[in-house]
Amino acid sequence: GDYIVRSFSLKTVDAGGNKWELPGMGTMRERQQVRIREGETTNFNIGPTLVAKTEPQKIANTLYIELKIIGRGGEQYAAGAEVNGRKLDPPQFRIIDENRRVLDSGTFEYG
Repeated sequence: GDYIVRSFSLKTVDAGGNKWELPGMGTMRERQQVRIREGETTNFNIGPTLVAKTEPQKIANTLYIELKIIGRGGEQYAAGAEVNGRKLDPPQFRIIDENRRVLDSGTFEYG
């Protein structure tokens, strides 16, 4: 039959037994419809390698920087992982110039 992926996440267990999860955001866009036939295996082109991207937006005198985590299929993941059901602290960032001098730094905020 034909199906639509409504949610997805990446999960793994590390060598220490910690359970990691990185939730997906939204749907899988142009790959939403999936055809699954009885007795066949269906693969999804999602997951690692993950790329962190930033999208700056200036509104009045404030610069907003959105962090996006994108998977190999173009799908987007939440900017923060969970370990053993606990959300990790938000990622930090540094803004550097071409001479590697730090112009500013901070911590992303969830939400």
